[in-house]
Amino acid sequence: MKGHNSQNYAQSFGIIPDDGAARGYTSTSVLIEALRQAPAYDFDSIKESLSGMEDFSTIFGSFSFNNDGDAMYNPVVAVVKDNNFSAWPIVNKQ
Repeated sequence: MKGHNSQNYAQSFGIIPDDGAARGYTSTSVLIEALRQAPAYDFDSIKESLSGMEDFSTIFGSFSFNNDGDAMYNPVVAVVKDNNFSAWPIVNKQ
């Protein structure tokens, strides 16, 4: 997440970012990228841009849409670690 960390968020909003803030940031990042890739700002162009999105890098990892329009990503919980968003560690139970 180039240039974006929890300290920037805290300075702007006066609170430490939570998981909802991280997901909002990610959703906005996906939409902005779709708008950048769209040849025009109309429904069909933006829809096509979103549907063609593959392996877009987000703070949660790689993000894509499948042929049915479903979001494809590995769901994680974001935590703040060393002043940056990080994925909550996964513990495998045996």
